[in-house]
Amino acid sequence: MSSYATTAEFDVHGIRPEALPATISTANKEAFIEAASCRADSYLGSQFHLPLTAWGLDITQAVCAIAAYELVASLLIFQPEASENKNLTDRRDAAIRWFEQVAANKAHPVDAIDTAPTASSVSRVASKTPRGW
Repeated sequence: MSSYATTAEFDVHGIRPEALPATISTANKEAFIEAASCRADSYLGSQFHLPLTAWGLDITQAVCAIAAYELVASLLIFQPEASENKNLTDRRDAAIRWFEQVAANKAHPVDAIDTAPTASSVSRVASKTPRGW
């Protein structure tokens, strides 16, 4: 399983570090990114041979949106209905809807390269003409 975002990408596309409590470590962020990447794979696996070897910013942003929501939701002070948290909730919901569209083959991630066998990696069998014995 690949993590579709780094912590640096999470800080840009997920939630800014200054918006999080100082007790949130890099390891915490990595754990939520990994969990969100696993969730992404559950959708991507219906259209791609996993793991992906390359992907675009669309997958990274969607994973960061899910990871940011889940990280903040894990804090006891989070209330998803509160207006100040609406942005996180809306971004997470949009990311999940997009992954659902990918799974239904209605949306197509940019630059996604999977590990499907290529024509050059397929085995070939050659034999002589049957002798008829």
